[in-house]
Amino acid sequence: MVLPGLASWWERRDTESKTTRNGDDTVADEVVSVRERLDGLPVEDRREALLDLVTRQAAVVLGHTSHGDVGPDADFLEMGFGSLTAVEFRNRLNAAMEIDLPSTLVYDYPTPAAVVGLIAEQV
Repeated sequence: MVLPGLASWWERRDTESKTTRNGDDTVADEVVSVRERLDGLPVEDRREALLDLVTRQAAVVLGHTSHGDVGPDADFLEMGFGSLTAVEFRNRLNAAMEIDLPSTLVYDYPTPAAVVGLIAEQV
């Protein structure tokens, strides 16, 4: 389980993100917070926090009420990702982490664990 403070922050962020968009100043403030929170974590906790972020974003995009429905080895395509949801998912991760993930993210990195590996290399 992700550190309690970080987990509750992700939950608040998911709720707030439903009303914010990429051009909103709130997202820019959140990006700094995400990266700052990750920078201070040990490597294993950082990977766990990234996995929590990825599974939460996947759950939001798919309309799930809980990110517990998305396991680390779940296949994005088998979960129901299509081209539009794949782009929305990638865009949400790009905004949250201030990185540039490929548009083919869910096809090239078909599980949350694989996406975490890619993000960990970039941050």
